[in-house]
Amino acid sequence: MHKCIVCGNRSIKTNAKREGVRYHGFPKNDNLSREWLKVLGIDRCHKWQRVCSNHFIEENYRTGKKRFLLPNAIPQPYNRNGFIII
Repeated sequence: MHKCIVCGNRSIKTNAKREGVRYHGFPKNDNLSREWLKVLGIDRCHKWQRVCSNHFIEENYRTGKKRFLLPNAIPQPYNRNGFIII
């Protein structure tokens, strides 16, 4: 079971309600990982922690049958009420 480090979504609940929600691990690239942390307002994370697809826009995904996150994708700024800041 995965849990989003940002909003607390859990895979066991979201998979039943919304099939399209995916959980993404932090990038292995240190610079990109730091950028994710900065945008999300998080000081640090562990390798096992995830960010759900609610924090990404459609342009962050490769087109095709399966949704794959692009290697340079950065989550959208997020406020604590659960809304993406535009």
